Amino acid sequence: MSSNTSLEKRIRNAIDLLPPAHRIPPSDDEVVTGPEEGKLRLQDYAFTQGFCLVVASYDKKRQRLIMECSRHKKKTRNTRKIEEEDRVRAATDVAYNDCRYRVKITYIKDEGKWKIKIVDSEHNHSMAPDPFAFPQHRNRDPSHEKAMQLGLSLVESNAKFRQAKRTLQAHGLNMDTKTYYNLIRST
Repeated sequence: MSSNTSLEKRIRNAIDLLPPAHRIPPSDDEVVTGPEEGKLRLQDYAFTQGFCLVVASYDKKRQRLIMECSRHKKKTRNTRKIEEEDRVRAATDVAYNDCRYRVKITYIKDEGKWKIKIVDSEHNHSMAPDPFAFPQHRNRDPSHEKAMQLGLSLVESNAKFRQAKRTLQAHGLNMDTKTYYNLIRST
């Protein structure tokens, strides 16, 4: 079985586990029980399409959550106004391309309901062939939990990443370097 077919199967299995209503595009004025349920519903849909959403802002007082495509910015944020030559990670590559996709989840006081409002439904980039590549979607892969458990036991046995990677691959699992070293830090 090719790795592409295997990926397609993993994606299909993960999509099959989603509620049917989460597999279709969100509609304007769609009612949700609250911001967390709305966020989950939108991330589920994003997964089925090969993109990922990030929280742009959440205002508890105004009861509004704004989510944007993870590729929504033009450049990295520099809130401390550090000069380019003084930046530790100067000129890093970013996966931003000013995507306009934007959605709001707002509480409508008159109706007493939380609703989804589509601000802009257009993307200006191709969708990712592997939605598991987004950190927000990795836990949707049924093999992710198995990999994390095996990875943790390998960390506890003081295995180096290269050795751990071979062991994980022998079990048909995968884990990147960053995730493995984060497991080390968490123990």
